Amino acid sequence: MKKQRTLQEEQYRQAQKKRNLEAWTMAAFAMSIMGLPLSCLGIIPFIFVDILEFVLGVRGLKSSHRGMAIATIVISLISAVMIAAVNLIYLFRVAA
Repeated sequence: MKKQRTLQEEQYRQAQKKRNLEAWTMAAFAMSIMGLPLSCLGIIPFIFVDILEFVLGVRGLKSSHRGMAIATIVISLISAVMIAAVNLIYLFRVAA
């Protein structure tokens, strides 16, 4: 009886872990969509949001929302490049 309970508890824990992972993947995707226009402002602290999106996207590759995780990774990389480009353009304009 105890073994059966522990097996059921383990299955419940695994299902809960999978749901949490899927929820974090969807949250990362939403953050990346909202963060893409904000990256055009070139504000340096947004790079930390991009890093968080990237990490959550990589973790989401193990979930059933794999396509959403890949899109999150791509969008976060594009955002990071845009932040770097805007800051470099600003830097060269100020220096000139």
